[in-house]
Amino acid sequence: MKMATLIETSKERLNKYLEIKGISKGQFYRDTALNRGLIDADKLHQELSSDKIATIIATYKDIDLHWLITGNGDMIKSVIPQEHTYITHINQSKVSEKVEEVQYVPYYSFEATAGIFEQYDISEYEIGRIVVPRMPSCDGAISVTGDSMYPLIKSGDIVAFKLLNDISHIHYGDMYLVCLNEEGDTYIAIKWVKKHESDPQKAVLVSENPHHAPREVYLKDIHKIALIKFTIRYNNMG
Repeated sequence: MKMATLIETSKERLNKYLEIKGISKGQFYRDTALNRGLIDADKLHQELSSDKIATIIATYKDIDLHWLITGNGDMIKSVIPQEHTYITHINQSKVSEKVEEVQYVPYYSFEATAGIFEQYDISEYEIGRIVVPRMPSCDGAISVTGDSMYPLIKSGDIVAFKLLNDISHIHYGDMYLVCLNEEGDTYIAIKWVKKHESDPQKAVLVSENPHHAPREVYLKDIHKIALIKFTIRYNNMG
């Protein structure tokens, strides 16, 4: 006879967090303005909905989102003070764009970039989720390496991106995460994509750093592309 496996729910994990932090249920409801009864004993077998998770994460900034959802990792995240965190909107949309009040952006290791473009299962490369307030929707985020986009983007900064389904949707003059296939070699970089002055079959990849020369590429060699939506920079103090 098989024994039933007890799986802890997100409500039970939230209840555990409140107990450890010494937050009463009454205080929880006052802090979050969520409906009373949400975490009553007879409802702890249920999961929290995404909108309630968003409210909880926005209220209690030290609770780890990944832990709350999955039970994996640490309950309390390492918090970087908000005054030392800078979010820069890179490409301002030409049309009205919906802003997400709060979104949880998958944060990948750079090794996952090729898989992101191919839409493979890259969950093993997910480092965590980044909580981002009041920014346009995006598909993921990676850390930057190198100095080609310095000083606008430094090595170690995080860029968030939105995948494009069609190369023809490129808006020249915007910044992109570009994946090129040239003679069997794959080249991935973050660049400004400029229109070629004389050849409509080409584009020019331009770095922010003037020490990196522009690179002409054939549009047909651009395998995949993603629009850079914003950057995140953490300033380490002390």
